[in-house]
Amino acid sequence: MGRAKIAIGIALILAAFSWLALSGFNAGKSYYKTVDEVKAMGTSALGKPLRIAGIVAKGSIRDNGDGLWFTLEHNGSLIDVHYVSANPLPDTFKEGVDALAEGKLTSLETLRAEKLQAKCASKYEAEAK
Repeated sequence: MGRAKIAIGIALILAAFSWLALSGFNAGKSYYKTVDEVKAMGTSALGKPLRIAGIVAKGSIRDNGDGLWFTLEHNGSLIDVHYVSANPLPDTFKEGVDALAEGKLTSLETLRAEKLQAKCASKYEAEAK
């Protein structure tokens, strides 16, 4: 009887760890949609948490005092992003870079973002010889 209790206890602990590992793995997955994919969703995307990827449009970065505004573009589709966060901008954020903005659509044309990631491909290219 004592071994059965130990075996059941070990099985419960292993099941709990497995469940925690699996739920943590699923929560850690980060999916995103491109600007044109979000536009294709139409009104069903309104108010939902989204991660939207695109290229920061040239001449679109502006600070109006109520946060940073810029435009993401992908395959000819555009969406304005209103970045409102106490976090500093990524060092690599500038016109023409790939960016990922995370937030909610307040309209079909505007994403209110609280998180922002940017990368500069040239920063990671090998030096020309």
